[in-house]
Amino acid sequence: MKIFSRLTLQSRKLFIFSQYLSISWLGFSHGANDAQKGMAVIAMVLFASGATTEFLVPTWVIILCATAISLGTMFGGWSIIKTLGFGIIKVKTLHSFTDQIGSSFINTIATSVGAPTSTTQVVTATLMGIGGAEKPRGVKWKTAFSIMRGWLFNIPVSMGVGALYCMVLLSIF
Repeated sequence: MKIFSRLTLQSRKLFIFSQYLSISWLGFSHGANDAQKGMAVIAMVLFASGATTEFLVPTWVIILCATAISLGTMFGGWSIIKTLGFGIIKVKTLHSFTDQIGSSFINTIATSVGAPTSTTQVVTATLMGIGGAEKPRGVKWKTAFSIMRGWLFNIPVSMGVGALYCMVLLSIF
């Protein structure tokens, strides 16, 4: 990133403007990938329960999921942004722009092949990669490993809770 170390104010303005485009792409790819998972689950429940006669996603489900993801980002997003922006590396304009472009690209490719991703995990991993490529000692690895432990902990706990709910529901019905 030394090539950009002496950017003029005019050049920085270009990166700041470019962020409007990159964050728009990231927002689109986030909604295209993350919201689809919730819509699919609700559509499957509606179809399995007989509430719909064919497998389709009703308009109200699309609106519900889009609203839920928007509200989640609006109310919970700042704590994630604060952790990523200040807790892992000291984010500069160039870091932010490259993180958004890289994360958008990964989410778009994953969506196009039907692979579910977590935008938060993609953005975090991309930011760790950017920080590690620029200055490995500048990355707060303790925070990064703490986040990754949370990801690893989440999988077995989610499986256990899902199995518990399934056993309870099967015993009732």
